[in-house]
Amino acid sequence: MIELDEQTQPDAFQDAMTPMIDVIFVLIAFMMLMINIPRLTMEVQLPKTSTTQVSSQVKKQVVTLALKPDDEQWYLDKQSYSSKPAFVAALTALKQQYGEEMSVVIHSDQSVPMQRAVELFSILQGLNLNVTHLALSQGES
Repeated sequence: MIELDEQTQPDAFQDAMTPMIDVIFVLIAFMMLMINIPRLTMEVQLPKTSTTQVSSQVKKQVVTLALKPDDEQWYLDKQSYSSKPAFVAALTALKQQYGEEMSVVIHSDQSVPMQRAVELFSILQGLNLNVTHLALSQGES
């Protein structure tokens, strides 16, 4: 039981509880109304497909690019190119041959200078080719 001082009036507690009771009753009334709302669904006949399914598989042509640390050669599918223009020309020919079906994988030694990697990515960006894979080995950290 709550003990009241002589100075505290009993109506003060009742006045403080009235707004909270009003909110609770409004929430209860809202929940009672929302529970009984029927779900509106629409009956539709979905279209059907033929029984045979046609699927096509896109075969990607994998092109491997490699960079070696102490070598100024550019490697494209195990073939080396001593000059950058020759490498770009060979890569351009492959892009024209395979188009969007070409998938680029880069193999690079960890000690290759960053400048060589930047040059390679610059060439790929210039030819509008995206690198799909970077060859990595799982090592200890």
